[in-house]
Amino acid sequence: MNLFDLSPAVKTQEIETDVDQATMRALLARVADCWKKFGASEPHFSVLSESRYKSDRIAQSVTHFYLSGDADVRLFTAAADRWGLALPLSGTCLELGCGVGRVTIALANSFRRVIGVDVSDGHLQQAQAILREKGYDNVELRQIEELADIDRLPKSDSFYSLMVLQHNPPPVMQLLLRKLIGKLKPGGVGFFQIPTLLPKYRFIAKEYLINMPTEGDIEMHALPHELVLRILRKGGCELIEARNFDCIGIPNSVSENFLIRKLGRFERLLPYQLLKAVRRIANRRNTNVRALPSRSPTTHVLWFRALG
Repeated sequence: MNLFDLSPAVKTQEIETDVDQATMRALLARVADCWKKFGASEPHFSVLSESRYKSDRIAQSVTHFYLSGDADVRLFTAAADRWGLALPLSGTCLELGCGVGRVTIALANSFRRVIGVDVSDGHLQQAQAILREKGYDNVELRQIEELADIDRLPKSDSFYSLMVLQHNPPPVMQLLLRKLIGKLKPGGVGFFQIPTLLPKYRFIAKEYLINMPTEGDIEMHALPHELVLRILRKGGCELIEARNFDCIGIPNSVSENFLIRKLGRFERLLPYQLLKAVRRIANRRNTNVRALPSRSPTTHVLWFRALG
């Protein structure tokens, strides 16, 4: 049985992910235009949609806003701790969708170097200002204006993206995830969040471009769990953990945090059963790590599926 065959439920969902170059450029332009406008009008509120973070109130709430990034980074470190996975803190962490630097600061407190990227110059200006104000010199910010800008990014030891990919149409989400994985060094660790189920959700690129959402709306998109697993497998990654993370506030939806690791060249050559046995032995030797996959309905340990 091929564990990466898409289930009938997913096959019948109308979620288009593969589009031609012209359509991809149009989708990317839509995303960039949307977030540049948010960056000019409501840079903080567009990151965390609470009224206290709107432009006319952010001055009173800015401290709390930036402190909230610590909790998001703890989701990353806690997931790694659950599996005895050492994060490459002495290396470089790439943050996709750094926005105004809310999480960037927390990452910079943990990693030796952070590269924050975003499509919105308005958000990046806010991020640069707060980083300068607080004296951070281990962060580099870059604006992504075209796909080539992603290709020019250096290899990273880890990457992080929370509540960012979800605002991109599925073809863009898939492309970004593939490129993030491609930039990850062997042995590197990634942590990202994606909605994998939205009730009655469908996406057809041509229809979307003809009838685009109302300007000012923050879009929410999904990528089915099985498709995420397929991207990981093709990118040479193992899925350490996929854990439900309800951050989108839509009833009957599923959003997941994924903890992944890029396999080394030797590991990718190992037969599936042998690599699975090695992982079991390693887990049992670490008393702080569960030896068997969790059966909790809110935690699915599926790394072995990314190797099949």
